[in-house]
Amino acid sequence: MRTQIFSFLLGTILANGVHHELTEDEGLIELTEYPDHHKVEWCVATTCDTVELTSSSFAIEDGHDFVLIRDDVANISWKYTGEQNITLDLSANFTVLFTSDSSENDDGFAFNYTCKELQTEGCLADDGLYNTFWMVKTNCSFGVDVTFNSTDDFPEFANITIGNVTLEEWSENATFIETNDFDVSLAVEEKGVASPFSLCWECFVPEVEIVAVEFQAECTFEWDASLLVVDSEIYTEKKERVE
Repeated sequence: MRTQIFSFLLGTILANGVHHELTEDEGLIELTEYPDHHKVEWCVATTCDTVELTSSSFAIEDGHDFVLIRDDVANISWKYTGEQNITLDLSANFTVLFTSDSSENDDGFAFNYTCKELQTEGCLADDGLYNTFWMVKTNCSFGVDVTFNSTDDFPEFANITIGNVTLEEWSENATFIETNDFDVSLAVEEKGVASPFSLCWECFVPEVEIVAVEFQAECTFEWDASLLVVDSEIYTEKKERVE
């Protein structure tokens, strides 16, 4: 009877998955030597303005086992499989979900997450091996200036989009984006084709023109120093009038 109960409980846990809730502002999300038909979920709630999530290792069965990372505030998700090197800027609350199938397994993965201060400038760089998406949070107030650079290996069919601006619309100089937080996406037609590029941004600082205004009082007043002399004739006369 005990064996049947244990088997039932174990089957229920594996069917429903394993759930973790993390509330620290920094921590480790790790899974190694995972079994078949495995499902694990980590729900992370921090007090950070922005969280940086970085993989120290990532190797799961390509095309069969998957890790889904969801920004619960922005409602944006990223899906990974195979071997990856992952770095994401996320909102304070996010979820990591892992699922495996019934075939081969791999070494697993490990993520470190910690609070990240909002910056006034930064750069993105990628080798473009996979369709990629970045969500950039800044400490700007008036928008950002963005500069894009790519090598000769950047394919013609690749597409870079920042906000609503596509690569073809960019000039050689910095492009102004009228938002403080923005998204950048890289899309290539064939995965595994390198599309190296770098994209740098900095806060836009508007020029402030200081205009000198000449001020002239409209009223005229004749100052009489004797008014300050107590018990003088003028002082006594003015006092009597008031009283």
